[in-house]
Amino acid sequence: MAEDNKKGLLKANPYYIITLIFFRGINWSKISKNLLESNFLNGKRVRALVDLRVTGYDRALFELLSMNVELGTSVQERLAKAVSTLSQGSPVPEDWWAMDTCIDQGRDRVVKRCFEIMSLQQLRDKDLRWILGCQRIAQELERIADYACDLAELSKLKPVQDWPVEILQMGQNLLVMFDGALSMLAAETENSVDLNLQDDALDQVYAALRQELVGGAAQRNTELGIALVTARTLERMGDHVVNVGKALAGIK
Repeated sequence: MAEDNKKGLLKANPYYIITLIFFRGINWSKISKNLLESNFLNGKRVRALVDLRVTGYDRALFELLSMNVELGTSVQERLAKAVSTLSQGSPVPEDWWAMDTCIDQGRDRVVKRCFEIMSLQQLRDKDLRWILGCQRIAQELERIADYACDLAELSKLKPVQDWPVEILQMGQNLLVMFDGALSMLAAETENSVDLNLQDDALDQVYAALRQELVGGAAQRNTELGIALVTARTLERMGDHVVNVGKALAGIK
């Protein structure tokens, strides 16, 4: 086999490839033709995947990723509301804590399912990496939701003259960053989104605000302190988004 045929999907975790079939409704006859034409897989590899018989154990493994996509979608909605609440100074939504409980329960379902699979099945090669990776993704998503809750609470401390423009831009950048991570998780895009680069931008803003607080005028210390706490919350969410990307790269 030529060396370039070993790249791309040929190196991907088979569970991830088959997840696309069962949970995204991909037509195998169409994808097989496209893969052959794009030289990702040779005909023997495609036929091996098409002829694969999927067991209930396999389906349980595939389902973990689908559960995380569902959880990520809920976190995405919560994060968008938190950023909107921060920028517009609107009251915290009445169903905020109910949403948080739902996300916690979603994380618990993924973790519980992971332990069930590990305790009831004899793990094969790569199974443990897949299971633990999915478990970590669920936990990172739940932590992002927790920070979103903190962000909404911080919106109540909005300065009289509005938030610094850097804070508002951090919120928008974080939304774009999370959208990219969720797209990779749902297999809508390849792992081409540079989450580390986007996270560095959040870190730089936080560092700049911290430096301004150290050398700022005394009358602005209170406002800068609140802004710094808010920036730190946004920066920590960015770190957890990066962790989601790392865990996803590990299971692929």
